Amino acid sequence: MELGLGIHGEPGVKRTELQPADELTETLLTEILKHGKFYNEKRVAVMVNNLGAVTEMELAIVARHATSFLESKRFMVERIYAGTFLSSLDMAGISISVLAVTDEWLRWLDAATTAPAWPNVAKQRPGKPEPRVAAEVNAQVISPTGKGAQSEAGRKVKQAIESACKALIDAEGELTEMDRVTGDGDLGTSMERAAKAVQSAVNSYPLDDVSATLNLVGHTLRRELGGTSGPLYGVLFLRCGSVLKGSNIAELAEWAKALDQGCRAISELGGAKPGDRTMLDALDPFVMALKKSPDGKATRETVLSAVEAAERGVDATAQMKPRLGRSSYLGDRVLGYPDPGAKAITIWLQAACEALFPG
Repeated sequence: MELGLGIHGEPGVKRTELQPADELTETLLTEILKHGKFYNEKRVAVMVNNLGAVTEMELAIVARHATSFLESKRFMVERIYAGTFLSSLDMAGISISVLAVTDEWLRWLDAATTAPAWPNVAKQRPGKPEPRVAAEVNAQVISPTGKGAQSEAGRKVKQAIESACKALIDAEGELTEMDRVTGDGDLGTSMERAAKAVQSAVNSYPLDDVSATLNLVGHTLRRELGGTSGPLYGVLFLRCGSVLKGSNIAELAEWAKALDQGCRAISELGGAKPGDRTMLDALDPFVMALKKSPDGKATRETVLSAVEAAERGVDATAQMKPRLGRSSYLGDRVLGYPDPGAKAITIWLQAACEALFPG
């Protein structure tokens, strides 16, 4: 690839091996930032321009990483524009522009115009949380100081998280194949990516504080897990963390209460109920089994029995007609195949429970 190629094909400043999108974005921005003047506030608007043959998805990938890279350098990205502003037929490439802005500049950038190439973008900073989960997110966004695991409970929490992540990574192929038959085929990849993100972040979590750790897991999943699963998993862990705050985490009843509230949060956000062929058809039986535990004690037998109930819930989804999600478009064609979202629940639940209660 050629860096700095002119719009009419003029030679660039450097020719190099093709780079992955994120690496290329950083290469371009690093060079741009050497030459710009951005004032003390470092407020910027960013334009990612399609030179002709780049897809909208590729532009979005570059724009997403440009935002995170600039924020890591203490820039405040006030606006980001991605589209075809200046092109040369089917040139395969992009350009990036970074503009220092003030409130006055933003007012002009946001002004109405009839220019057909100028995008109708949101007049706000990129990356704000989804409105419907904003209240839940904002209530939990502050994490306590202190990181890592200093106590035996914290070490167990870490083991459970890492075991759940490894199980999802190992199950990528299985979940992908299940989702290929009944959905859009990306669940395995999405869960693998989210699990790796949690793995990378786990040592930064305040593991001795279970409630705060669950909140931060929720934030990681909301940010990294694709599709509708991200907000749903995010709100599940955020609600559980909120309910467990100040509770005795050794009590099985407290976990059952927290997970029950997590199920309600999923239902409130996505509209699903048990029986709709979703992740709730595994999670709800797990919670119900915990509630019915005869002695109310958290033991290996109790939690693994609840996992078995979740697995029976997964099996039952094979005979459920889908009401929500991608499967709802396929109707009766999915009958006979279990729901992959429900299966993913049992995969990480079993791994986490076995880590917490080793045989």
